[in-house]
Amino acid sequence: MKEWRCLLAGKLVNDELTHKVESAVKERLLKTSQDKSVEDSTAGGDQVNYRRASRLLFQAVLAAAKLTFFEQLEQFPWEMISLLSGHPVVRAHSLHMLHSLFKVHEKDIKNGHVVSTNPELGNYIVNPDQNLNSMEERIKMSLVPRTPKWKGIFGVKPTSQQFKNALKDYDIFFYSGHGCGTKYLVGEDIQKIQVQAASLLFGCDSIGLMSLGRLVENWGTAQSYLIGCSPCIVGTLWAVTDQDTDRLALNMLHHWLPPTEEMKKRMSLVEPKDKRPLRNDLRQEARQFMTSAAFAAIGLPIKLHSEFD
Repeated sequence: MKEWRCLLAGKLVNDELTHKVESAVKERLLKTSQDKSVEDSTAGGDQVNYRRASRLLFQAVLAAAKLTFFEQLEQFPWEMISLLSGHPVVRAHSLHMLHSLFKVHEKDIKNGHVVSTNPELGNYIVNPDQNLNSMEERIKMSLVPRTPKWKGIFGVKPTSQQFKNALKDYDIFFYSGHGCGTKYLVGEDIQKIQVQAASLLFGCDSIGLMSLGRLVENWGTAQSYLIGCSPCIVGTLWAVTDQDTDRLALNMLHHWLPPTEEMKKRMSLVEPKDKRPLRNDLRQEARQFMTSAAFAAIGLPIKLHSEFD
């Protein structure tokens, strides 16, 4: 796509660079229109100007890209293409669904992102099937000190009411286990509640789509969360390995969440003033390519900030 690859990258949020790009394009168009011998103008001059504009575009800080696909293409890991590396990316199953989520969360949207005002209001369910003991120990060792004010359970089967409360009463929900937990709360029940939490579903095939026949659209658990108005769902498109998934999940939380008071004291950190988006480049923490490629975010772009911002 050469210079036209910028069309995939989302909206520019750096006004100064936007102005430079527009000026460069207008300058070239004006020069071409005033040239009496347009046919004699060299292709090399055009290439220089297009490259100049392209460089300016990719120096800019870009808003999160929103990707909407034909359903047969949704299982493809589009987030892995080099253009989107290190760039916030979210998927949307349809523009209608994206618009519905926007209307529900409109009051919390600032500069194109849903802003969660309380990242300390989180809940987790880890190893509910009680057969991933090594995974449970790895998660507990890092999750508890990193999220001291979160509530949740390790190695305990949740009731349907516990699962509902985790989704509707908290800003962040972290699930780590087999699948996406629908054996504890089925999709039909998720659709009926107002899902407040950004849902992080770190299990195999947690947001993958299933074919239900030729006459209906593919379907997956993520649709139930979207119908329940969850602002964002992060999960996997296919089966993944537990160690790589744990590494990626914990690193994502570590970089996404603001530092704890203990971290700031120990490392002399100052609370950052810029809000913290979910970053696409954090998938590189996984050692296996297929695990890294499996993760995707669906819904609206979301950022966190603390009460100190």
